[in-house]
Amino acid sequence: MAERLVIRISPSPRQPDVLKVQDVFAQVVDLFDMAAESEADVEGLVIWRLVAARMNSPFEVVAEAIPSKPNVDISDIARNQKDEFIRNLESLRKGEIPEIWAGRKLRRVVTRVLSRNQNGIGEMDVYTDEQNRESAFVSVHPNESMRVLQAIAEPDVVAIPRPKVQMGSLEGRLIKVSKYRSKPALRIRERKTGLDLWGIVEAGHAAQVANAADFNDVWSGRRILVSGRIEYNARGQVDRVYVRDMNLIDASRIGIEDIRDTDFTGGLSPSEYLDKLRDGDLG
Repeated sequence: MAERLVIRISPSPRQPDVLKVQDVFAQVVDLFDMAAESEADVEGLVIWRLVAARMNSPFEVVAEAIPSKPNVDISDIARNQKDEFIRNLESLRKGEIPEIWAGRKLRRVVTRVLSRNQNGIGEMDVYTDEQNRESAFVSVHPNESMRVLQAIAEPDVVAIPRPKVQMGSLEGRLIKVSKYRSKPALRIRERKTGLDLWGIVEAGHAAQVANAADFNDVWSGRRILVSGRIEYNARGQVDRVYVRDMNLIDASRIGIEDIRDTDFTGGLSPSEYLDKLRDGDLG
């Protein structure tokens, strides 16, 4: 059975007979944008297809998950995306904006949703099961929205450092070849921090990057050096890299014979060499 998501919007208690078309449809669009921003579906494989729109007040829309590409099973992805949406809304009700919605674009979307919940729209209900309305759902009430708006607006009062972007290279281990929002991508375990980050292959560079490695390099977690546009978050940590070039790093063993220099002292004994080094007599 296909995964479905239900959003129900009630009019404001102050005007129970008025539900503006602009408000209700804008609210639905923003809520589905919030649902789509999900760790469960970084590749954008899930599309929410309109199944029904019940126009009686309260307004209700039913959407069904379909794949963005043919012959792809997205059942688990859609189910996880719905569960994540519910968890994120619950966090929002507590006054905590989820990290995935904390960026500038999604923060604006969240603010619009909560602002409408104060002006023109009343209770918002989200259900993950059309048939069983008690299974997994969350309600956001207008009397909660103002408190949440104040809570999530507080960080913006302080000047937050702008994320830094620069051209450069970073070293890590190749742990996955995948897609990020339908773009060729690498999952890289960065050497210094040990954190996993996305390396999104820039347009026109996919063939070059693909020819630089093979499946064995992924399976073995091969050390790589990627170059391109590196984005840092406000804390100064690497957030992602837009890859233009990739090279494998050879981890060949170096033996003692490879670095031994039998003529290092120029024929002097170790003690003679050290005496001259201390006296500054070495040329």
